[in-house]
Amino acid sequence: LTPPFKPQVTSDTDTRYFDQEFTGESVELTPPDVGPLSSITEEVEQPYFQQFSFHGSTGTLGRSMDQL
Repeated sequence: LTPPFKPQVTSDTDTRYFDQEFTGESVELTPPDVGPLSSITEEVEQPYFQQFSFHGSTGTLGRSMDQL
């Protein structure tokens, strides 16, 4: 299937086909708010996920965002 329009870009950061209304916006990282999902415990959810477990670091998301 041939696309109706294939832009000719010169690099990964070539944004000339996007309106400046969008490319002129400041970049802002917005991690999710702490909420109900962060308070779910394995003990509460275990009946729904028999034979499954996960023990991840609660700070993993924050560390990966610091590297951006």
